Amino acid sequence: MSTKSTLWYLNDNNLKYETVIKRLNEKKFSLNPEHYPDFSLVNKMQDQILDLSGSEIRYNLFDYSIASTTGKRIHNQLIVFDQNDQIGFIVDKSKIGLHFIRALLGYDSSQKGVVIPAKRDDSFFDGRLFFWIISRIYYDESQIDFDSDDKNSSLEDASISFNSLDAVKGKTVASLNTVSTEGSDVIKMLTTLSFLLESDRLTEVSLAMTYKEHRNLKVELRSGSDLVGVGVDLYSYDGPYREEKIDDPILRCELLLLTHLDLLPTIQILFKNDSADEDIKRDLAVDIVANMKRRLNKLLEELGAE
Repeated sequence: MSTKSTLWYLNDNNLKYETVIKRLNEKKFSLNPEHYPDFSLVNKMQDQILDLSGSEIRYNLFDYSIASTTGKRIHNQLIVFDQNDQIGFIVDKSKIGLHFIRALLGYDSSQKGVVIPAKRDDSFFDGRLFFWIISRIYYDESQIDFDSDDKNSSLEDASISFNSLDAVKGKTVASLNTVSTEGSDVIKMLTTLSFLLESDRLTEVSLAMTYKEHRNLKVELRSGSDLVGVGVDLYSYDGPYREEKIDDPILRCELLLLTHLDLLPTIQILFKNDSADEDIKRDLAVDIVANMKRRLNKLLEELGAE
């Protein structure tokens, strides 16, 4: 899951979805050969439809590649989609995402604001949302059922279950620790406390969950200044997209659409609806320390210690 994707939207009402796809298919773009040596763009899946929570997503999946000094080509994905007449892009390599999409569409550097990043809630960047998930796991409230009858909710009938949340230290891929629904209460306390102590070094997290009919859905989230990078694990996933027996690039495409356009907005709504306390990290730490003290005192009494 090392490759992260980012979500962008077109902010130009004069450009239609069909026009964008035609432009890309006919290769009507000019990229800087120094930045994109021997650039190639191939449409791998044309005019596909994916249903997400009752919303019909039209999309095309492109493979783009450049030459490398090793002689091997470097391949990445570009997903162009239309959701309710809003044109969006999911592209690998977040650092070049804005300039890359703008160049493909024929905009120059002076035309700012025509391609914009997806708006995410501040809780994705300040840690509150992740600590809310930790608290749900710690207090054995990891499963959340939501229904469309709730007038205060825009969600359809479904459920989500947070199975574990892993911290990734810095920019490495090695797991720092895991807060999981599995294991003993003591292990859960220790790993949660460890997560809290290391939280100031948190740059990425990995969530493993069940969402609707999607089982063993594991995603990595990287928070930047105004972007959330998303990676997905193809091999742990078990669900309807797997049952379609599609190729890995297409499976990755559908999982990214699911995560960016459905899963993350749902988590954000659930967090907001739960009215989570902004001091959730502090309150969780207080509860864990108090629980550990009780357990240690009980252990000392059983050992006959004064």
